[in-house]
Amino acid sequence: TADDSLALAEALARAPEVSTASAEVAKSRVALAEARAKNAWHVDLAADAGLWGADLTKWVPDDLRQEDPGATFGDRLQRDLGASISLQFKKPLFDATTGFAVQAEQARLRAAELRQSAALADRRREMLDLLTRWRTAAARADLARVSLGRASDNLTRMRSLYAGGASSLLELLDALQQWDDARDRLADARSDARLAHWEGEIRR
Repeated sequence: TADDSLALAEALARAPEVSTASAEVAKSRVALAEARAKNAWHVDLAADAGLWGADLTKWVPDDLRQEDPGATFGDRLQRDLGASISLQFKKPLFDATTGFAVQAEQARLRAAELRQSAALADRRREMLDLLTRWRTAAARADLARVSLGRASDNLTRMRSLYAGGASSLLELLDALQQWDDARDRLADARSDARLAHWEGEIRR
């Protein structure tokens, strides 16, 4: 059914070989980013805020009280409270080998992506082959079921004719052989369909 096809398609990305290849691609991308960052600019941001001065044991420091005997904590905040922000730009010394390292990591990334694509393609071919075998076996089973029904009807008719003397033993045996062949074809088709179904369940 369509649900079976969708389930197999969803299981495609969860295959062990596909997951391993995807992990290699992710690892290669991180390594490439690190190689490119060796000669890149780095920016550091620092921020600081608080009360100026070392004496934090008093609400109003002595130096401020000497300047203004009536000073309050609000006066101290107005004088001492502040903040600072600084930006620091860094660039490492130029390393001539960085370019070669980047090229090497790019080559590793391309190789990992090719392995990932190959793993996906292999799994996709396996999935399509399984779906084709499953669909073909199901169609064969339907056809064999119809053939077996017709062979059963023919065998019943030939038995009646043989009992009434209207047909020969050879004709009855031929009808029996046709019924037996149709039954074998149905059993084979059912077996193939079950095998494909079990394989699909394992791959999910």
